[in-house]
Amino acid sequence: ENKAGQMDLLGSIDLQGSSNYVMSKGTYIFVASGTGLKIIKYVAPENGVVNCSSYAQYTDGEWLNVNSGQTLEFGGTKSLKGINVNQVLTWCGALTATEGVNVNSNATFNMYGKLYQGSQQNPWNALNINSGSLFNLEGDLTTYGNMTLNSNGTLKVKGNVTIFGDLTLNQGSKIEFVGTGSTITIHGKVTKNGTSTIAGTYSDTNHKL
Repeated sequence: ENKAGQMDLLGSIDLQGSSNYVMSKGTYIFVASGTGLKIIKYVAPENGVVNCSSYAQYTDGEWLNVNSGQTLEFGGTKSLKGINVNQVLTWCGALTATEGVNVNSNATFNMYGKLYQGSQQNPWNALNINSGSLFNLEGDLTTYGNMTLNSNGTLKVKGNVTIFGDLTLNQGSKIEFVGTGSTITIHGKVTKNGTSTIAGTYSDTNHKL
């Protein structure tokens, strides 16, 4: 960011391959690299949002795996292939997962900020909230693939959810909206197997729930 002739660092993102061409327009940055075109959206911090500065940067592999018994916390902006949570993961900032995100049985994923998951070319790279697990979102979630909530899995939302794929709600699953002003926009079909619960105040943009 250029302020009075001084350049300030707003953030960083780890992209694979060399960057051959970079341009920006508005809040978007376009990067042509040896691994393809990356489109990055800059998200300015807002008043009242969790301060991410105290969270460590993630510097390991392209898959973020949280093993049983682990509680991990990371922050910043990162592009990953995918995420497997078997205990507790907290991420504060902006996160992209181009393949699957799995919150496995009885695990918790706290996402403070913006998460972009999957690709429309392969909707089976899905976001799965499995048996007894919790996906706790404060911010914005965009999933380009499918989303499945399995038995007693919970999606807790304070913010905005956009699903380009299909949403499946299995027996005992729950979507809970916190506070007011949250939205959900579903472009695919919704399948409800058994009894599921939708609670709280929200706007269902495409009237799918």
